[in-house]
Amino acid sequence: MLDRKTLTKRLKTMFGAHHFVFSSQEVADISAVVNLSPEHLQKLMRSPYWDEALAYWGYTPPIGDLKIVEDLWAELIENGEDLNPVEYPEEMIGVPSGNHDVYALINSHLFCVDNLSDEEIRKRLAEEGKFESPPVKFEGQPLENTYHWWIYPNYDDGIYSKTLARPNITGDLVVGRDDETALVCIKHGRFSLTRTVSNDIANISDDRLFVCL
Repeated sequence: MLDRKTLTKRLKTMFGAHHFVFSSQEVADISAVVNLSPEHLQKLMRSPYWDEALAYWGYTPPIGDLKIVEDLWAELIENGEDLNPVEYPEEMIGVPSGNHDVYALINSHLFCVDNLSDEEIRKRLAEEGKFESPPVKFEGQPLENTYHWWIYPNYDDGIYSKTLARPNITGDLVVGRDDETALVCIKHGRFSLTRTVSNDIANISDDRLFVCL
């Protein structure tokens, strides 16, 4: 049984795909039909369900687009996300005004810079010492429940990403507290937030991470 939110999203996907196939492929036109913002619609159009809906209405994408879909589906299968999808917050996760965790949440969500060279990423690592202690590899310091800057320098994809987070009892990085707790994950080569436990959750034992103590 699908919950109301998921069912609504699936129905909007079907109606949007029908309009795409038979009426107009303009994002503005489709978003008006399904009552979604263009930004939200574009997120929906990047999901596997959109491609399934297009196929249902008999649409065959160009070979270039089909290859992208096949690669994405293969990635989802390999990561098990077809069975356990990772759901990202559509809006900033909030907490009561004045709570220290607000600062952590705001600074944790997608704090990254893309398309940096290896040299530029190393320069940013060096610059962290101006504001925090220089980033170092985690070596078992007692950090539970205390906030620190965690850094993920992704040299392969040229992305520099950092988050203000605290390790929980299992060593996973989290932000917020109680019902507003979110897990820090590494998705598409950068830090992000999720409510769902998955293999993408950032852990202090990850050799790729640095911490500013």
